[in-house]
Amino acid sequence: MKKNFIIKDNISIKEALKKVEGSGHHCVYVEKNNKLIGSLTDGDIRKQIINNVSLDKKIKKIFNKNPKYLEQEKFTRSNAKKIFLKYNIDSLPITINKKIIDIVLIQDLFKNKKSTKKNSIF
Repeated sequence: MKKNFIIKDNISIKEALKKVEGSGHHCVYVEKNNKLIGSLTDGDIRKQIINNVSLDKKIKKIFNKNPKYLEQEKFTRSNAKKIFLKYNIDSLPITINKKIIDIVLIQDLFKNKKSTKKNSIF
């Protein structure tokens, strides 16, 4: 499992920003008591910075409480691809009773697509 994608709900925005950056993707997933309770994107953090919110504040009020995920029993490559395309996301947690057991990356399913990690105008 990709541990660098998982954060706790009681960390600061600054700590979360480091985790998002360290994941190499646009999103990390928030856990409490080993259960998925949300997601946090670089865009969520950007909004806080633009609004001059202190980076020492906790993420509890800013993360998405309705994250996209797929229960393992419903996981198929086809189902995962549909979610990636419908919601324009680059990672998707796979869960059993909301416990994250794996995280699938878009490049894992779309081998011919380049990673969305870096954008280039060339």
